[in-house]
Amino acid sequence: MSAVSDCTQLGGIYNFDTAECGSEAIPQTSYYVRHSGLVNGMMLLSVLGALAMSIGMLIKGMAQQAKS
Repeated sequence: MSAVSDCTQLGGIYNFDTAECGSEAIPQTSYYVRHSGLVNGMMLLSVLGALAMSIGMLIKGMAQQAKS
């Protein structure tokens, strides 16, 4: 982030694809385009976590535990 900040403070445009500061405009790419494997993996992990919690609630039941 410091490289991006330094580049913009100097009036340049930071290119995330090449990690360089330049003066000419470049087309912007989203984080998903640059790191699609990471984004898809995290989405898959969150779906698996939601399924695991749902299965756990079905097996254990949704009743609250009695107080002692």
